[in-house]
Amino acid sequence: MQPLRLSPIDLFFSGPDSRPSNMAFWFEGRLDPRTLAASLAELAEIYVPIKGKLVELDPTVLALGAFERAPTLLTVDLGAGSLPLDDDLSLLQHLVPASNAPGGALIGLKLVLTDAHSLLLISFSHVLGDAAAFFDLLMDWVALAAHRRVEAPSFDREVFRHIFEAMKFDPRKLDLTSLRGLAKRNHGFIDEGPATAVNPASFVGIERTVYPRDALSSLRQEAAMDADHPATLFSALAGAAWRQKALDNHAADRSGETVLVCPVDLRRVLLELPPKFFGNAIKGVACTQRTEAVLAGSAQTRAAWIRESIGSVTRDNLNLDFHLLDFLRKTGGYRKVQRLRASRSDSILVSDMSFAPLRFVRFEGKRCFKVSLLSFYANTTAILEHPLGYELVRAQVKPPGGS
Repeated sequence: MQPLRLSPIDLFFSGPDSRPSNMAFWFEGRLDPRTLAASLAELAEIYVPIKGKLVELDPTVLALGAFERAPTLLTVDLGAGSLPLDDDLSLLQHLVPASNAPGGALIGLKLVLTDAHSLLLISFSHVLGDAAAFFDLLMDWVALAAHRRVEAPSFDREVFRHIFEAMKFDPRKLDLTSLRGLAKRNHGFIDEGPATAVNPASFVGIERTVYPRDALSSLRQEAAMDADHPATLFSALAGAAWRQKALDNHAADRSGETVLVCPVDLRRVLLELPPKFFGNAIKGVACTQRTEAVLAGSAQTRAAWIRESIGSVTRDNLNLDFHLLDFLRKTGGYRKVQRLRASRSDSILVSDMSFAPLRFVRFEGKRCFKVSLLSFYANTTAILEHPLGYELVRAQVKPPGGS
């Protein structure tokens, strides 16, 4: 039996209350029915064709299709509330009602399984409602993963207790000094060094978590969190920041630059995007015109626009389509991208990009490259962005010199 290779594509949102609507994965190889992923595949089969064909998940989402090695695309609906669940997926019976309950309980969820290691990763942008109930739900998920022979990370119950306590923090209590400095170092995308070094010949489906190390320092100190749980710390900061949308007190620093309390330096991303880009595929001309107008405005104008943008995030689909090169020109990566676009290699691993390592892949027969928080298609100048600021590097990478 071939090893399971499963990686997340994204978690999509729909509806006025932004409930999780579906989760998309790609995988290749034969699925072991004893695993959690196999059960998810069975559920997904009810909703979408997953026989390696192109699947359009949503009109506002770019069509996702088979990679060069013909993996299968899989989606799981988390928001319908009427899934035919089997006993082994009893967790989802708790998950679905929680997502539909007043206030909601789960906003973000990602599952990562690769052939090199099996990892269950729960990523939540923020938790609303009873933190203790969500903690129990999380631990149930970990127990389910262990039961289904999916290796779960060594979650520490006390660490998670601290996380949910941290969710109640007022982000205005956080130290913004380190957040202001993020744009000067990798544009907010911090490479965690040896932990991210991956041999491309070893496995397909590279996952790498990127989070602002310095920005977490005060939160980690206040919540007494364990520094060995980076994704956990990141999620806590994301929750604390995004639950608080009143950013007036952080509208501008002395230089007039807008300061956002965000898990990553999303100032750069948000300042590039008009609010209507959240949930709507609008081409680059309109984006450029609106961007220039916003950037030319006062600090107060930019702050008001950012507040409007953040409000749109909670209402609309999170997938964005806008002019890639204009974005990269403003973020310092334009010339390097030009150089890489001219390359014919499909196995490039670049570590000197101004914001993050970059990898070329084949997607739907087209050359494209993916980088943390940004997934762009080189020949269509389209870009997918996750405004909640949590993303994994995902790529199908050939061994150097491989065919």
